[in-house]
Amino acid sequence: MKICIITASLNHGGASAVAQDVAKGMAQKGHDVLFVCSGEKSKSYFQNGYSIRILSNILKNPAYHYANPLLMIKLYYLLQRFKPDVLNIHNINLQTFSLCTLLFSLKYPTVWTLHDLWSICMTGWPSPPDCNQILQRCSTCPTWSTPVTWFSRLIKETVFFLSKISIVCPSKWMKAMIRNSRLTNKTACIVHNGIEKIFYSSKIEENQNLKIELSSQKKVLLFSGGKKLAGQLPAERKGLEYLFSALSLLGKNRTDVELLYIGDPIDLPHDFKIPIQFKTGISRMEMKKYYEIADLFVLPTLADNFPLTILEAMACKTPIISTNVGGIPEIITSDETGILCQPKDYKTLAKKIDYALSNPDRCSEMAENAYQRLKKTFTFERMIDKYEEVYIKTIADRRK
Repeated sequence: MKICIITASLNHGGASAVAQDVAKGMAQKGHDVLFVCSGEKSKSYFQNGYSIRILSNILKNPAYHYANPLLMIKLYYLLQRFKPDVLNIHNINLQTFSLCTLLFSLKYPTVWTLHDLWSICMTGWPSPPDCNQILQRCSTCPTWSTPVTWFSRLIKETVFFLSKISIVCPSKWMKAMIRNSRLTNKTACIVHNGIEKIFYSSKIEENQNLKIELSSQKKVLLFSGGKKLAGQLPAERKGLEYLFSALSLLGKNRTDVELLYIGDPIDLPHDFKIPIQFKTGISRMEMKKYYEIADLFVLPTLADNFPLTILEAMACKTPIISTNVGGIPEIITSDETGILCQPKDYKTLAKKIDYALSNPDRCSEMAENAYQRLKKTFTFERMIDKYEEVYIKTIADRRK
């Protein structure tokens, strides 16, 4: 099977990581895989058994959310040469491949993996994250004017109507969110994200030496704030404000806590008393050692689909505190495989962190339960098998 996987860029957070994992897994199964994304410069190379083609995309224009002519032409000729049996489109926003990429489904059997709410929201993730206008098909929008909102919805729904796509949702939550949209008449299935065995816990001495290098004699809380995308920090959606508020409360009673922040540095609140270390430019594979030295991984996110960071922390047997939003309750069972609390409730978050740090044996037990659940349910092999099934079915349905 010849498979073309398309996503916005190589470094588009979890969406890019999943897209590359799927490419790698399909190549391991013997399929001919072409991975296509955009970047500042054109580039072609081969890795992990599949070909990567980066198409230059320097110009930016708001209209490119809907149609990016130059990138579409490049992609058209690339597909003409490769002649794929199936396309798997991942994220196409950020003025890259654009909405019109879905129209390639008129020629090629196409699967669209939904990593965020961009299909039914103007911004990818609502702003504010608890905006519920998407449930009313965005009759109004807190970010955009009414004419722009209506125009965007009209364009998106027209393209959805014309496109012949199958939908993959990484979570039951995402599938429920598109239920009242124009995507509801498309074939949709759930394929949970999975983690490769190379991420599984090792707890080797080298990683403990890293804690010494960090000069950390304290309890280490790990938070992944990510890098800026389109001028925005993912950390804001991931609940950074409420984490800082919780840590400010915690710092009044505990002096044995340190925050390890992975991602682009940010300004700290005034009189922030908890010691903090920033680590930037950390690759996904390098993250494993930071998970393993952390006493607790904290993700007080306000909106998320099926975050890879939680799966990676599970694989590394790192105790987890997060929020019961999006698909996270499908991963974590509170007080069994981790700890969940309500979003924005920084007082409860502070209490949960204090409890977790004060009860390491109980946290280790939950982390072990999470690790066993991951090995049973959220494996790389299961994810790849499911995607292969979806591809085969999509091709077969087109031939009917």
